[in-house]
Amino acid sequence: MKFTLALCSTALLCLTLASCGEGDTQSFPPPPQAPPSATQVTKAVHLVTNYWFEWNPGITAAPGATILVDGEPTSPADLDLSEGEVLLASGELDSHPVDGPLDDTDLLHGKLVVLGQTVVVEGPTIIDGGDLASYKLGDRLTISGHPSASGQVVATRIKPSLRTGDFLVAGLISSVNESQHQLTVGSLVVNYSTALFSKFDNAAPTVGSLVRVRGTRTAGAATLAATSLERLSPTLPGSADATVSLEGVVTSTGATAGIEVDGYPVTLSGGTASCTSLPGPNARVLVTGLLQADGSVVLADSFCFDDLASANTGLRISGPIDSVDSVFGAISVLGFAIQSSPTTHVVDQAGETIPFASLKAGDFVTASGSGGPDEGVLFTWRTERTVSPTAVEALWGEGMRMAAPYILVLGRPIAVDAHTTFAGFGVTMTPEIFFGDPQNWGITGVRMCPPNFEFSVDHRADGSLVAIAVRITRNWDSC
Repeated sequence: MKFTLALCSTALLCLTLASCGEGDTQSFPPPPQAPPSATQVTKAVHLVTNYWFEWNPGITAAPGATILVDGEPTSPADLDLSEGEVLLASGELDSHPVDGPLDDTDLLHGKLVVLGQTVVVEGPTIIDGGDLASYKLGDRLTISGHPSASGQVVATRIKPSLRTGDFLVAGLISSVNESQHQLTVGSLVVNYSTALFSKFDNAAPTVGSLVRVRGTRTAGAATLAATSLERLSPTLPGSADATVSLEGVVTSTGATAGIEVDGYPVTLSGGTASCTSLPGPNARVLVTGLLQADGSVVLADSFCFDDLASANTGLRISGPIDSVDSVFGAISVLGFAIQSSPTTHVVDQAGETIPFASLKAGDFVTASGSGGPDEGVLFTWRTERTVSPTAVEALWGEGMRMAAPYILVLGRPIAVDAHTTFAGFGVTMTPEIFFGDPQNWGITGVRMCPPNFEFSVDHRADGSLVAIAVRITRNWDSC
């Protein structure tokens, strides 16, 4: 059976070419990016330092502004505004849904358990040190990210914690047992019998409330003993009719003509023109509109799925589904493990949202995403059912390297032999030239701006992939 794979490069990642057995490596530095925009903390309403590699806003504090990190005062000099930090840029930086010990890891399926909370790792998640496997059970980690309707934390950044003392968790209360003085945030059970309450106005904790909990946990215990329990505002700060930009995960769809994004209520008004279907629970969305006078509802004049449908980053793997793992939300395509997350957008040919459960063996799909921590694993942010196979794209060689006679994508080899044809190069190409110095490909600026590739492959009965054709689909002659 013959299929098509495409590998593309962009101005955002590096391509490393390695010749087999010789250890010769060439690295392409990322091209310069546009300068970040400056946003005053007292003016913006809700932002995220975008970890899709598209932009990373610079944040500057207005004179005299009060800046809080997880509810504690912080000086502008101590702010960490690296990629992946989630900002509520109105004087407060609520960026850490969990800070605590690493309890468990499942690298293959992109999941961690930190302080009893299930943390979902996606392809674009920023990992300090670059390798999840380097973290050991018991290591204290700080997680930046979004809450989700399923109770999991969708991580945008993972880093070693610099904190000492009480652990931290923030999120929506999913259940309350008043008689036992217990509540749950995500999958974490919290005992609040001795906690100091803040901003509850003598009210009891209720399901759906957004809270921040600090507490202790003894070794081997499953329950966090809360020392403090703070109710966070369910409304966005800002003046009436302020323009709001809200990027996050849909945590609820129960409201009439509305949704909640990261726990904040949003009324959709005219936004359906922006997307083919309304977002469901766990959808990653971008919302813009005007803030109500009481700060309780955003009137969204536009919204859309933030699923990188037209992104120029990552990988795309296309072909028929070999098997479906409904337990972990994974499929196998051309021998690659395609792992979805709660926010993965699954669509049909018309772009309409469909459930993951509708995918079945034999369906042709295109999965777009980034490489996971294990070889052969793609963390997908969008999976599209297609009529025929299309492409596997890697920008600036993400997840790709070359070692004659193979091109390796996420560690999976694609063989190039004497029967492989080439197109789009500046010279008559042979496998020997292809695996040699890229400057001999006849392409201007190839060392700094590696091109996009498309591989048509034969998926053989033994599971191997052989390139029928290698084609350059775009030459980034300047970056």
